[in-house]
Amino acid sequence: MVDNVGSNIGSNIISTLGAGSGINSKSLTDQLVEVERSARQTTIDSRRETFESQISDYGLVRSALATLQDGANLLSNSATFNSKSASFGSSEAFIPTELKETAPVGDYSFSVEAIAKSQSFSSASTYTDPTDSVGKGTLTFSFGEWDGALTSFSQNTEKNPVIITIDDSNNSLNGLRDAINGADMGVQASIVNDGVSGYRLLITAESGLSNQLNIGTAEDPGAPGLSNFSFNESSQNLTQQQAGADAHLTVNGLDVYRSSNAIDDVLEGFSFSLAKADPGVAVSVSIFDDKTTAREAVRGFVETFNAFLEAVQPAVGFNEELDDYGSLNRDASAKSVISQIRSMISATVPGIDGGYNALTNVGIRTELDGTISIDEDDFSAAFDDNYDLVKTLFAPQTSSSSDKITVTGFGPTTVPGDYAVEISQQAEKGYLTGTAPAATLLADLAAAPGKSGYYTGGPAASSLIADFTQQSGYLTGNTITAPLDLATQGAGANDYDFNISIDGVASAAPISLNVSDYADYDSMAAALQTAINYDASYNGLYPLAPVSEDILVTFDTDHFVITSPTTGTDSVVSVTDVGGSASTLGLSGGVTTTGTGDANDFDFSITVDGVASGTISLTPANYADEDAIAAEIQTQINADANLSGAGAAVTVVWDTDRFVVTSQSNGPDSSVTGITAIGLLAPNLGLSSGVATPGSDDTSAYDFTVKVDGITSGTISLTAAAYADEDALAQHIQNKINADTTLAASGADVDVSWDGSAFVITSREYGAKTGATFTAVGANAADLGLGSGTSTAGKDVVGSIGGEAGFGVGRVLLPSLDSDAYGLKLLVNPGVTSATVSFSRGFGGELSKLIDAYLGKGGVIATREANINQDIDDLDQDQEVLDRRMTAYQERLQAQFLAMERIIAGISGNSSYLDDIANRLPNTAQR
Repeated sequence: MVDNVGSNIGSNIISTLGAGSGINSKSLTDQLVEVERSARQTTIDSRRETFESQISDYGLVRSALATLQDGANLLSNSATFNSKSASFGSSEAFIPTELKETAPVGDYSFSVEAIAKSQSFSSASTYTDPTDSVGKGTLTFSFGEWDGALTSFSQNTEKNPVIITIDDSNNSLNGLRDAINGADMGVQASIVNDGVSGYRLLITAESGLSNQLNIGTAEDPGAPGLSNFSFNESSQNLTQQQAGADAHLTVNGLDVYRSSNAIDDVLEGFSFSLAKADPGVAVSVSIFDDKTTAREAVRGFVETFNAFLEAVQPAVGFNEELDDYGSLNRDASAKSVISQIRSMISATVPGIDGGYNALTNVGIRTELDGTISIDEDDFSAAFDDNYDLVKTLFAPQTSSSSDKITVTGFGPTTVPGDYAVEISQQAEKGYLTGTAPAATLLADLAAAPGKSGYYTGGPAASSLIADFTQQSGYLTGNTITAPLDLATQGAGANDYDFNISIDGVASAAPISLNVSDYADYDSMAAALQTAINYDASYNGLYPLAPVSEDILVTFDTDHFVITSPTTGTDSVVSVTDVGGSASTLGLSGGVTTTGTGDANDFDFSITVDGVASGTISLTPANYADEDAIAAEIQTQINADANLSGAGAAVTVVWDTDRFVVTSQSNGPDSSVTGITAIGLLAPNLGLSSGVATPGSDDTSAYDFTVKVDGITSGTISLTAAAYADEDALAQHIQNKINADTTLAASGADVDVSWDGSAFVITSREYGAKTGATFTAVGANAADLGLGSGTSTAGKDVVGSIGGEAGFGVGRVLLPSLDSDAYGLKLLVNPGVTSATVSFSRGFGGELSKLIDAYLGKGGVIATREANINQDIDDLDQDQEVLDRRMTAYQERLQAQFLAMERIIAGISGNSSYLDDIANRLPNTAQR
């Protein structure tokens, strides 16, 4: 409502202006306002145009500087000047794979005498499916070297043992494979179907003689089976398919051995692989500097710099296209940027005291117009004769007067130059020095009782003793109803025929009882016996006695009994009637009693200490008791050729209601597993349904924990063994500590040594936070002498750089904050007291750093752009002020003209009134 009223008033004012005077007051007002605005508006517009041009031109300068910096960065890249090329002789055995800038220039002759090989195993046991269980427990993978006979193993002290656990989450062949591969220890496992027996596990170590495997197992008593994958001095259940071997090559006649066929450390920066052995055949390799890359980089920079000047000229100089000076022609910041860039081209490079320290040294000249050019003669001479000086000029360089101090880094603010380094305290490793161990320590460890693996069977059958008694199978017939006077009764020739099966062998034809009159049933039994024994199936089948006595038929009170001539569970007699009156003999409805005491009734197989037996057979006999049967089981197991050949033996005892089979060896590889029933009565022994308990080292008395560099281990157990000396035991202690999962995860490794009187545990790191402390856990752990030893903390390096105190952490020495050397990082090895380190950023680095100062957030250009943008913002405010003032000025003029129109209108009204009066006066009236 108010807006409409205001709009109407404005319209009325505008329409009223000029209405009374006849003057175009609106036009005159607009013109007066425009005149008033013009000068100030021109100033604002002019300054805005200038500022926007400067922003645009600074963008041009920024882009040109970024391109120039790319060229500078290429010069500051050490790879530009250290590129190498090589020529190689043709060979299928020696294959170059990589040539880095650090490769040494020279001529070399290589010959491949032998290639490295990886030790590989396959499981002797096979599995019907990859999901089959393999048992639970742990496997310990140790790395080292086997002798040729695979009887002695030497630990590789550079590689810690790795322990993997098989539990309910991965108890399968698949799970075991994945656990081995997931341990990331350089061992590869795969499952292979051999196409004959089933699935096998194939284990492959890293190549090399000292990367061969020793695999120990500790089985879960309730889930045995992991011993199938053992391979150590006492148990080798895996089959070695290939032994590990080192590669052998010669370099300029020098014999060199490596564990891998991929080699990158014979010549620094030169990598190659060995494909096959080619003894005595030399391959020539020539490595030389590739100066082409550096030459082109320098030439490219000259072109880039000149292009930079050309690109910024329209902004900071005279713009030929616009026939006017650029917007930055008088901008001090922009002029300073260009001036400093030009000055660096002709200046010496900081930090280079001698040799080439300016672009003029390599033939780069500055022309009168500021561009640069190359003197080809000087340029070629520099590259051909003094290439090392050329590299020093362009690329960053660090050096040290001592080989024990290495400059490993520098920062963006590091000032080039030489810095004196003074070391007042050497870095040291923390260590624990024990006291003298127990005099009997080695003997005690050698005699430490190992626990034997054993197998506790399930309850044996109550009939076990009777089952072992040799007895023939027999048929007890029903009551006889057949008459004795068969002939008188007029019986037919086949009326009493029947079929019989003895020990699973059926008669060749029905057995016919001779039709005659018998004096008694004993006589009839004798006739039946003769007929059976002379059947074609049995005649001569049992040559145990005269044929008439092989198969016995007797009369017992009121029935016949037919007895097999054999014993055992296969001894069985059965009869089927054929003749119409055969049932009266009572045979077909009789009771069959199976024999006992056969030589194979109790056959079984067993695995002892990881060695699988052949078939074990027990001798049938009239055993007095189960103890006597236990003695027989022990005798037959220990007589097995497979077991005795491997030195595996057992002891068998009867424990109330079951047998217990115990390995005669002890330790973690001692085990009794895999008892499988084969004979029909073998399950009655109870052995195939028992529980295996693995052996172990009873070394808990020597358990301990150790804190290394502030990290506390889990409980560490030593292995009971006959150690050759204290040095061998020290090595074992070191391996056990470094194999601890907690310490390994944090990288807290140690070296353990014997100093002649005590064990010493030394951290492998330097610094005040390193060291070792020992806590005895087992009752006899104090015998090691480490719990009563003295812990000595390590020391950080202390020293100064450039006369100012540095900050040391371990072997690393850093300069103080805000010092010229700040940013340098020095690695100080023990044994040096003073040295001089030098740093030069090189021309490329210095120019790139300078451009960074321009292009960075707080740089000259960013600051200047921010100021210009602020000026533009200020102009926006000036424009708003001007617009408001002109609006007010216009409204004031409009009000003034409106007042004038009203006056004129009033005068016009009075004029008409006077004219009317005049017309009515006598002297003035119109006639």
